[in-house]
Amino acid sequence: MSKSASGSASGRQGHDPTPPPIVTTPAPSSPPASESFLSEFDGTAGSVIDTSYDAGWDTPTDAASLNIVSWKLGVNARVEDGIEKRGFNAISAVLAHPTKKANPLRASRKPLPPVAQPPPLLPKPYAPSYYDGYLKSIAPLYEQFVQSQAAATASAGDIDLQQRKSADDLPSLDNIPATFFDTNFDLANPTTWNDLMSSVPESGKNQDDELQDVLSTHLDNLERHLVHEITLRSSSFFSALSNLQDLNAESTSCLTRIADLKSSLKDVGSKQARKGLEIIDAQARLKDLRTTESGVKRMAELDEILRVARGLADGGDWSGSLDCVEDVVRWWERNDKDGKDGVEEKALALNTLPALANLPTSIAVLTTNIASQLESVLSSVLQSLLSESDHGKPFDPLEVRTRIGAMLSGLMRCGKGDSLVSIWRNAVTTAIREGLRQDDEDVDKATEVRGQTLAQSLQSMDHAQFLELCKKMYGSMLTRLHLVQKIGEEMAAMMSENQHIKALIISVGSDAPLLARSPDLPPFEPADVLSSACELANTRASKILSVRNEQHSSLPIEQFVEVFNESWQFVVATEVLAKRMIVSLRGVAASQARAFLVSYHAQKLTRSAKLVEEETWVQIDVPPSTQHAVDLMVEAAVKDPTECLIPFKTSNGSNGDQQQGATKLINIEGKSFFVVTATSESLSLLSDYLAVVINLELVVTDVMSRIIEFLKSFNSRTCQVVLGAGAMRSAGVKNITAKHLALASQSLSVVIALIPYIREFIRRHLNPKQAVMLTEFDKLKGDYQEHQNEIHAKLVAIMADRLAVHVSELREIDWEATPAKEGPHQYAQMLVKETATLHKVLSKYLASNTVVAVMSQVLAASVHRLTEEYAKIELKSEDAKKRMLQDAILIVQRLTPLSELPETLESLETLVKEKPTPKKNVAANLGGLFKRHQKESPTSPAAPTTELKEEEKAKSPLPPEKTRTPVESKGADAGDEGAV
Repeated sequence: MSKSASGSASGRQGHDPTPPPIVTTPAPSSPPASESFLSEFDGTAGSVIDTSYDAGWDTPTDAASLNIVSWKLGVNARVEDGIEKRGFNAISAVLAHPTKKANPLRASRKPLPPVAQPPPLLPKPYAPSYYDGYLKSIAPLYEQFVQSQAAATASAGDIDLQQRKSADDLPSLDNIPATFFDTNFDLANPTTWNDLMSSVPESGKNQDDELQDVLSTHLDNLERHLVHEITLRSSSFFSALSNLQDLNAESTSCLTRIADLKSSLKDVGSKQARKGLEIIDAQARLKDLRTTESGVKRMAELDEILRVARGLADGGDWSGSLDCVEDVVRWWERNDKDGKDGVEEKALALNTLPALANLPTSIAVLTTNIASQLESVLSSVLQSLLSESDHGKPFDPLEVRTRIGAMLSGLMRCGKGDSLVSIWRNAVTTAIREGLRQDDEDVDKATEVRGQTLAQSLQSMDHAQFLELCKKMYGSMLTRLHLVQKIGEEMAAMMSENQHIKALIISVGSDAPLLARSPDLPPFEPADVLSSACELANTRASKILSVRNEQHSSLPIEQFVEVFNESWQFVVATEVLAKRMIVSLRGVAASQARAFLVSYHAQKLTRSAKLVEEETWVQIDVPPSTQHAVDLMVEAAVKDPTECLIPFKTSNGSNGDQQQGATKLINIEGKSFFVVTATSESLSLLSDYLAVVINLELVVTDVMSRIIEFLKSFNSRTCQVVLGAGAMRSAGVKNITAKHLALASQSLSVVIALIPYIREFIRRHLNPKQAVMLTEFDKLKGDYQEHQNEIHAKLVAIMADRLAVHVSELREIDWEATPAKEGPHQYAQMLVKETATLHKVLSKYLASNTVVAVMSQVLAASVHRLTEEYAKIELKSEDAKKRMLQDAILIVQRLTPLSELPETLESLETLVKEKPTPKKNVAANLGGLFKRHQKESPTSPAAPTTELKEEEKAKSPLPPEKTRTPVESKGADAGDEGAV
């Protein structure tokens, strides 16, 4: 029932206060619930299953929610028609009619793209009068359409009014208890029955009759509503029912036709087809027999091929045996069940036979046996080729290809191409070890001492024997390594040429061709084997070389460089072949070079220390060897002298220099210096380090540190024996004189002048990243200059001590007393003499600027001390002042030529002249004058002073010049150079 009908019924019930009369009707049976086809047909109401089971129903207020339809068959339906009791399940076919046209597709909602050009201009609209003719022609038709539409609307309204009136006459469902709308409604249920009994009012009369009347009334109302619903849908219902009956008739006809066809086919099959099938089966059996016969023949061929292959393999004909194996593999390929040779061969897959299950294993065993024989023979051939290098036979690529080409292809056909690398590696390793073993046997023959081990034999050999052994060993191994390189390259070329050769294997269950399924071979890299061989050769050679560590450290540099060069050239050559660094022999050679340097440096250091300690600090003539050593160190700053290369090469220029004889001074780039024996010998020792750096450049950093240590030792020991008076104990020198100090300063000056050249020489051989280490030379030069300054300070200190002695004599002089001998006092004469002697010695051995610096300090100290002492003395007479002035004049006159600032000395004379004396009375002065006239002295008062000046000038050992060069002082008497 529709909602409008329900609403109208409920509204009418609300206006009519009197309940509808109860009509007594017989109690109907409870029909089973069914699916309403009416609701599915027009969609106006839900079915009982969809509505009455809904938990949201509390009280039914609309008759449309109640739809009780019995499960019935069609009007003319029969059980034998095959229609089950499922309701009108074919309504879906009616609703979804197969001939019904589908709705047209909706237009796309995607907006159209904008046009590139502007839309065309629309024409101007026509005038209204333009359409008058058209309107007059369609006006009658339009009026007819309007009238028909109005009539249809009026008839539809009458029908709706009639239905609405019939729906308004139905009683309301509000008076029916909610129990009737329960999904589990059953009068047999005691609970349902009690609910109905409670809804009937109690009365004293017959209660059963009243209950029956009430139930009948309710059922009548429900039935009226159902009838009304069925009436609304009767036309559609019967139309669907008619369609179902037509479909049932068609189905019956189809089933009958199918049964007739089955019986006809059965007759045809039993009478005609079976005979044909028997003929076909006989033909198939004949074909199988022929295929089996062919398979047996092919099996015989296979057995024959396998027998021949095994025979050839046992006889050493590996190529023929592999050809037979290839035939077997191709036979297997033709008979493969997955082959594509034809229908006949596919009919019988021989490889599926149990008798051939072990054929792949047999083939693998046969190829493995052939491969093992090939590997053994190939290894022997390779070792034979490598050993031919000892006989001086040149390398012939064609011979190598002839001897090993067939073996390489055979191994690849056996699927053992990956073993070639290990075979080649083992052959090379064996060849290298055999070559070294032959050298070891030569060692045993050379020593001719039985019972000695190899190490003892090597240690007992002299240098010449071991050097000859090294040359032979390194030459033999290099020859073999070069041969390894050439044979390896040739083998790699042959392997690349034979890449098309596939392994002869049988693999079951693969779709790929059998001969194309060879495993991917690792690339043959002869460089790896060559690198391993070079490393092995270096390792074995390093063990032999390391045995003589002790002997090599004590060798002369010429002999050690010979052994080192042989080893180092071998290291470089093998590293070039291996294209990488090899540590073993390189490390042993480097460690032996450092050990040799330690021993070599210890000898030089000991010799230098002994020379300095035994030095008597006497000037010597410079021998040509020392001058040549200095020239080499100067030349090494720019380029490596060829004379330092081992074996030593003596140039004609150096021989000419040595034939010139000794010289007085040593020359360094235009600067001349005096030297002593220790300095001369130490310079020769220092130049020996040049050969170490040039020939053993590997240890240049170690040599640099040893050179610095050597120079530091020379510096410290020189200062120790001179400043610390060590020469008095070690060399027996009685005392340290200014000459000794000057010669020590000259020795330090020579080294200071050479340090920049040595520094530049080391820099050229250092790695640019190691240049920071050169700052040690700058520090060393600073140390030398500092010690030289200490020597100069020692000279000043000695003169200060002598000045103190003279000042003590000055303090004891009685200036008022008349001296026994006229002239300057003894202290002034000795001070002048000692200072002049010092200047003479320094001018001979030191540079002029050094002499000026030292003498300036000495004279300044003397003037300062004498000034203090003269200022402290009080003169009581003019005679005393004259005596002091005589001393001052002597000092000024004799020391002024030795000073760069004569004003400093003249200040001493001025001080004495300006000293005050007490004044006497006039009578005493006249009396003294009168007495002197009476004596009739032959000389004037100024004469003694004049004579003194002349006498001192005559006694002065120095010329009036301020400075003297070393050349001018060569002829000085040795007696003037005594101790200060």
